[in-house]
Amino acid sequence: MFPKRNLEKIVEKVAIDFNIEINYLSNNWIILLKKNNKIKQIFGYNFDINSCMSKMNCDDKHACSLILSHYDIPNIPCDFFSIYVYLENDYDKLEKEVKSSFNKFNGNIVIKPNTGTSGNDVYHCLNEKDTIKYAKNLWKLRKDFIISPFKSLKNEFRVIVLNDQVELIYCKSKSTIIGDGKTTLIKLLKNKLKNVFEHDIISCIDKKYSPNYIIPKNETIVYSWKHNLKYGNNVSIDIDNDSYYKINNLALLAANSIKIKFASIDIVQDDNDNFMVLEMNAGVMLEKFSKQNDKFYGIAENIYTKAIKYMFDE
Repeated sequence: MFPKRNLEKIVEKVAIDFNIEINYLSNNWIILLKKNNKIKQIFGYNFDINSCMSKMNCDDKHACSLILSHYDIPNIPCDFFSIYVYLENDYDKLEKEVKSSFNKFNGNIVIKPNTGTSGNDVYHCLNEKDTIKYAKNLWKLRKDFIISPFKSLKNEFRVIVLNDQVELIYCKSKSTIIGDGKTTLIKLLKNKLKNVFEHDIISCIDKKYSPNYIIPKNETIVYSWKHNLKYGNNVSIDIDNDSYYKINNLALLAANSIKIKFASIDIVQDDNDNFMVLEMNAGVMLEKFSKQNDKFYGIAENIYTKAIKYMFDE
């Protein structure tokens, strides 16, 4: 058995409070909820709230970007590469089109799977060689992927939307690490990020540094270009009123355009203080957020409780 998720603990409390019957399947990944002969499900972190079409458009990064752009909602554009377009071992065509995309975005790109979360298999590339290498790796894994321009960002925000209301906005700020003058960056990070695979750690390291870089003693650096919490980044719900207003409105516009009812929306702020949608996910995972402290656990509990009530009330 896997360790019990905070989601499961919260669902069990809600079930007691509202007289809901629970059944677990597949190591608790599938949760069946029954009340008054009505059955609802939670699959992973996907609640039985969204339509199939809204979930597909939300979780497909390229489709999501196209729809947002159609409605003039600011977002980071991308080029889409489907595994079905390229014949077996058709590296020449793949390489040509990947190079074209790399140059289109001025030789500073991010390449990642078209679906997926948590920053897995996401790479920042500054040269054609690396871009082609990662493109071929994703192609061999039979993963559709996208290429988008790299943006220098001030902040990244996670927004949770439920039924046309913003329930939570938090900022994912980059973490730092202090050097000792003798240990390589990768060794320091492996010690800090014990539950993260080494290749994932390497992929998060800012391009200013090599994995074997030795940070001078007592010097502090921001080590990651990614904002995912699994890379040791920090969480804050203290957001200034002007930013909160802009993020709130942008998130609701994005959710309404996709017709999604319950979703996580990542919004970024660039160096010129422009806000834009990075991506959206129909799965609402608050595990790492809820483990920060009791207050954040309470916020997650409130959101999941509302979502379960909404499932049965709609």
